[in-house]
Amino acid sequence: MRPGKRSVQDGAGRGPHDAREEPPEPNAAMNDDLRDAFDQELCRARERYGAGAWPQAFTHLERAHILGQRFFGPHLLTHASMLRVALRRGALKEGLAQVLRLVAVFPGAMWGWVPLGNTGGGDVSALAPMPLPDDLAPLLAGVEPDVRFRRTVLVATVLVAAVLVSVRAGSVP
Repeated sequence: MRPGKRSVQDGAGRGPHDAREEPPEPNAAMNDDLRDAFDQELCRARERYGAGAWPQAFTHLERAHILGQRFFGPHLLTHASMLRVALRRGALKEGLAQVLRLVAVFPGAMWGWVPLGNTGGGDVSALAPMPLPDDLAPLLAGVEPDVRFRRTVLVATVLVAAVLVSVRAGSVP
């Protein structure tokens, strides 16, 4: 659990469920366990990258992708990191695949569709769900896509449309 976060277990008890953490809000930010696992994979990837062990760095980024793909920011970060590794390795095909996936993160976040378990590498279909690794599956149980990005884009679109309609109608100078 992250510092500053409280669970029912740490003395903030509210009844018969005192031994469990409060469940995460649906479509909220990553829960603490998922965020910690995601951060650990990124840290391992950075360590391997710094040591010049690029294939191993990429493997950790694939695991980070599995953990973070349902959340806009982490999903974008993993593909940007994968692109960096691909360019460092001189893997042009992988680099191109990552550029395409970086672009695809936006509509994927808009429509909330990501293929569960997909590793995000250019060697697999960007649309194919894949089996979850046994150690990551419990972290993803009940995790839904983050819809905050969709809401933001929807609100921005409505506001822009309202301004455009007002301008066309002549009500805005």
